[in-house]
This record gives sequence, C-alpha cells and structure tokens, in this order.
Amino acid sequence: MIIKRETHFAKIGTKITIYIGNTYTAKLKNNQEIKCKIDKQEKLKVKASLQKAKVVDNQDLVIIQDNPLNLLLFWLGVATILISHLFLSYNSSVLYYISLVPILLIFVSYLLPQVKLTIKKTSR
Repeated sequence: MIIKRETHFAKIGTKITIYIGNTYTAKLKNNQEIKCKIDKQEKLKVKASLQKAKVVDNQDLVIIQDNPLNLLLFWLGVATILISHLFLSYNSSVLYYISLVPILLIFVSYLLPQVKLTIKKTSR
C-alpha cells in the first residue's frame, strides 16, 4: 500500500499521523510518500479527525488532500466578522445577529475533517 500526502493548506509544516489498523502508525510531512505492506484489509484513520476509518488493503493507493470546504467555511467566517465590525457600529443589534452566523461557520469548520482520503486501486 502506498500513502501520499498532497496537502497545501491543512496543517502547514506539521506531520499528519495516520493509524493503519493496530499495527502501523505513520507520520507524513507534506509531499511525502510511504509504502507499507499489510497482509489483510485494515482500517486507516487520520489522527484528530472526525471522519470514519476507511478500509484499505495492500493494493491501494491512498492520497491525503485538503478539504476545501473546511478552509472555505473558516475563512468566510473570519472575513465576515472582520468586515461587519468595520462597517457597523458596536451598539447595533444587526452586528450581534450578523456575528452569530460566522461564529457558527467557524465552529462547523472545526467539526469537518481537515483532510480527505482518496483511495485508488493499483494493479501490481
């Protein structure tokens, strides 16, 4: 099995920890690739991610990529808060209600997985 990390924004500069069943733990930097041999189907999970574990076998190519929805929701929430605080007065009730939506967007972005796993079958 080959695991490639192709992220550009998620966890810049840090390693992503991947659990392969109960036997392997792999830490990948950006644009790094590892090969590991497994005998049977195992579950693959990214540490600190709420996404379900994926079942992989020895013939799979796993690509770890950014989840653009997570990034979009987070930065849209930050930009909305900044813009609304610049253009509305601080004692405005509209500012209160407009600020609730971006806070909710930022909260939802933390619940979404930061990376997505793509599994492709390889012929060896």
